[in-house]
Amino acid sequence: MLKSYEAVFDHGTIRWLDTPPSVGEARLIITVLPDKSPEAPPSPRHSSGWNDDTDVSAQAESLGSNLSRTLEARRTGKQVEQPGNAWKEENKEAIMEYNNRIRAEGLFGDTARLF
Repeated sequence: MLKSYEAVFDHGTIRWLDTPPSVGEARLIITVLPDKSPEAPPSPRHSSGWNDDTDVSAQAESLGSNLSRTLEARRTGKQVEQPGNAWKEENKEAIMEYNNRIRAEGLFGDTARLF
């Protein structure tokens, strides 16, 4: 499983910005990001407590959701548009008609239910 860590490469030395990986030796894939302005230091990263469950990740991705972005937004208090919101808006009329019909006629099995 691949894991991402944030670090700064400075004159041949890697300085980890979060907890460094607990491996003695590893193959790395390095992505060089554009420089940030000097007055804006890198924001501190916090563990979300999220253990990457590939089934959950794959399901979220298939629904068009980005778990990392969502968790980071929750941590910072930002609002993230979720894919389900677009579906709700597209089907708003059908949902209202369904709810009105259930209010008027009740649910299937209401008369047979003992609880």
